[in-house]
Amino acid sequence: MIDKLTKREQGYVKDLASGKSGIQAVKNNFKVKNDNSASAYSSKLKKKPKVIKRLLSIADQIPDKLLVEKHLELLNVPKKVRTFIKGELSNEYEEVDSNALKAGLDMAYKLKGSYSPEKIKQTIDFGNLEELSNEELSKLAGDK
Repeated sequence: MIDKLTKREQGYVKDLASGKSGIQAVKNNFKVKNDNSASAYSSKLKKKPKVIKRLLSIADQIPDKLLVEKHLELLNVPKKVRTFIKGELSNEYEEVDSNALKAGLDMAYKLKGSYSPEKIKQTIDFGNLEELSNEELSKLAGDK
């Protein structure tokens, strides 16, 4: 079967689905030690149709109700912010970790296919249409 993943690719997909980063998933399943190499290889793997297909099949198993619950949970995850002045703690408070929130929600909604497909902007250079005769313009327009 053409779409069958290798054992290493299966491990990579499993690690991604369990929340590991692409770099960590490559390091766990392939003989890669360098972070830059792991990042590049992860990017390459994520473009393979069979890997994409497997990731999407996993995403299809995420119930919408669970996604909403996790969304609400992420909205309330605090992080501690501490301010030090000359080595002394002067202020400490909690706030929502907006970067983690954005990344988590973005990944979840991408996996679920909630985003509309990216639009491809096409531009056509018509050159100088004023130089064309009416007959040539009619041919371009598809008139007979």
